[in-house]
Formats: sequence, structure tokens, C-alpha cells
Amino acid sequence: MKFRSSFVSNSSSSSFMFHTKSDKLKDLLDLIILHKEMFSLHTAYGHVDYTLFLKMLERATAQSIDTLIETETKHLNYNNDKVKEYTNSKDRSNKSLLSMYKDDINETTIYLNRLNEMKKSGFNYYHTIECGDNHGDFVGGVYAEIDYNRDTFNIQTNDLIVIPNCEH
Repeated sequence: MKFRSSFVSNSSSSSFMFHTKSDKLKDLLDLIILHKEMFSLHTAYGHVDYTLFLKMLERATAQSIDTLIETETKHLNYNNDKVKEYTNSKDRSNKSLLSMYKDDINETTIYLNRLNEMKKSGFNYYHTIECGDNHGDFVGGVYAEIDYNRDTFNIQTNDLIVIPNCEH
């Protein structure tokens, strides 16, 4: 019998996308300070507040929302192609894959609609951070708590939108 002595590969982490109207990191940090009450979480490891998010964002760089929309559109097109392929396949074992791709198409479509609405409202940039076990490199403590409670930080204001995302 073999025993695994290293990390199991079914780990997860959370990413947080901070959408803003400015590409300047200082502007984002100022918005977090302005909305600091929204970045509060009491955990088994103590209290998490906005200062932890400020620290995690220290090295983040702005990305264009257009790039994200383009990437998600390619992802959607890929899934649509897979649905066509598996729909026309005579192999019945593809049914579960077909269902998975259809679910992903629905989720991606909703996300793309949200991104396009955000762009229309002037949210042209985003910064990303990750928390949790980071795909095998377990950080633990408050970072794991932020990962586990990621939906607490689903934030939407007139000048800042934070979208949590679970990565498997």
C-alpha cells in the first residue's frame, strides 16, 4: 500500500479581480481605503481587514478589461465548438462532457455580459490577487480563510467592483 506524503492535487484557491476606472494602483488602493468596511472578515485566525488587501495588491499591475473580454470570448467559442463536436458524436460517453461544456457556456455568457456592462460604465481596468493554497503551495492562516469566505468580498460600488473566483 502506498501513502501520499505530499500535497493532493485537488486543491483550490481564489482569485479576486478588482475592477476600476483607472489603471493606477494608487487609485485602487485609495478606493479600498475609502470602502474599507467592505473588506472586513472575522476568522478563526483573527480579524482580516482592508490592510491585508492593500498588502496583497502591492505588486499588482493593471490589465485591460478588453484583454479579459477577448480571453473569455475565446473560451466561449472553444466551448461552443466542443458542444457541436459532442452533440454530433455517436459516442454516448460524451454526455457528461457535453453537460459540462453547456454549463460553462452559460456561466461564461453571464460573465461576459457583466464585463461588457462594466466596460460601458467606465470600468476599463482590473488588478488580480490570489489567496488560499495557491495550487499546492499552501499558505494557510488568514489567506485560507479569505479563500474559503471569498463570496464575502463580492463587492460592487460606483467606483470599485471586486469579483471573487474559485480556481480549482
